[in-house]
Amino acid sequence: MLFEIEEIVDKVGPITPFPDFITDLLEHIPSPYSLVAMEWYCGGDVKNYFLSLRSKSSYYRYRSKLLEFGIDISKKSDVILLGQENYCTYAQ
Repeated sequence: MLFEIEEIVDKVGPITPFPDFITDLLEHIPSPYSLVAMEWYCGGDVKNYFLSLRSKSSYYRYRSKLLEFGIDISKKSDVILLGQENYCTYAQ
């Protein structure tokens, strides 16, 4: 069973249950950044949002801060969240 899970994770990327992830985000990432991080993990187009509705400097400030936590909003999230259609705006 463990090897099957590892094989799935290798193919589709990390699988993370969202409730634990929200708790972790709120504990470690400051508030305005954690909201952007949640949208990114849900598959939201964070880069386009910043570049079309906010300033470039805001985008780079948020990107820089989130990179400290291993989140690169310049790329699409490759994390699959279990049951994300229940709580993610951008769930596919």
